Amino acid sequence: MKKLSPVFLSVLLFALPLFAAAPERDAILKEMAIPSTDKVRGQKDGVGYARTAEQMTEAWDLSGSAPSPLCFGKEILGEGIAVIVPHDDYIYAGRVYRSLVPALKAKTVVIVAPFHRWKDFGVRGRVVFDGYDAWRSPEGEVPVSKIRDIIVRGLPASDYVVSNTMHDSEHSIEGPLYWLKRANPSVEIVPILVTPMDYQTMEQVLYDLKDVLGNYLEFNGMKIGEDVGFLISADAVHYGEDFNYAPYGPGGVEPYLKAVEEDKRIMSRLLSGTVNERRLKAIFSAFQDPNAPDAAHITWCGRFSIPFGLSLASGLFSSLKGRGESRGLVCFGTPIAYSTSVGTPSLPSRTGMASTAPSNLYHFVGHPGMFYGKALVEPLSQNREPLQ
Repeated sequence: MKKLSPVFLSVLLFALPLFAAAPERDAILKEMAIPSTDKVRGQKDGVGYARTAEQMTEAWDLSGSAPSPLCFGKEILGEGIAVIVPHDDYIYAGRVYRSLVPALKAKTVVIVAPFHRWKDFGVRGRVVFDGYDAWRSPEGEVPVSKIRDIIVRGLPASDYVVSNTMHDSEHSIEGPLYWLKRANPSVEIVPILVTPMDYQTMEQVLYDLKDVLGNYLEFNGMKIGEDVGFLISADAVHYGEDFNYAPYGPGGVEPYLKAVEEDKRIMSRLLSGTVNERRLKAIFSAFQDPNAPDAAHITWCGRFSIPFGLSLASGLFSSLKGRGESRGLVCFGTPIAYSTSVGTPSLPSRTGMASTAPSNLYHFVGHPGMFYGKALVEPLSQNREPLQ
């Protein structure tokens, strides 16, 4: 019998989940705190996220308490094109949610989020849309914009999947969505889950998506920032041996401080500044090999949603700028807030919100808060600094 090579075995082991039976819808619905109906998407997580209006009000009020997550000395200036916010439990990440989500004023918000369970469903190299009319929130239903259906009709079939069940299994959209609803009660959304894909595939999907969405927005005279905004869902580092990521040691004060410093460096250097093709490629390459993206270089779960969402937002902004706007205006990123699940006191909920995972110096998650708005083009010398 011919011996199989280690390379072939590794590829086979990775591919096995893609051929396994996907979870059945009934099983996914049973996992939900509030199951979906045929028309309205329910709620996956009823422990870490608010279930009731009372809990959402409590989370909002408590999130204004000290210590502030505004650790970069920067302010939100002007109209928000996009934000990056976490999707961790409210008692851990509430202060960061509240610092960034209200910056989006647009009526329609495209939410770009990671699909954690892509292996369970055997899907990769595509984006995932839902088919619901609205999403439940603690403070009322959030309509899904008709823009989603226009996108789906215009994209090549190879670019996407439509699956309510996949969206029901995922918590990365609903977490920030409830804060968005509180800050902007009349908001409509376009929910998009991003699966793992190589850089070339991502470029192709984005090219098609920008073409379809850009044509619709241009025909209707809609502007990025004013009419359409982007919320990118992404937690930062997941540190600990149980996350299979402990480059500075299994845990403790020193590894914690080094991991936090790495997160802040990614935010202040890699994710900041003018969003252009060079920066987007650098972001993608920092999180994984562009040609072999199966393994992460660092455990940010937004390693695909961040470059995808930023490319979509910045590309549409550049192509749809009005005639009266300066040609020098660009989509520009600024780090605003950061915390971790262990670095600040948890919000003291009295209404039943709690944690869904332990938090200590051997198991913690980072919470990034980035703001992207309009700015004049940077001087050439700044644009050419190393993106490291």
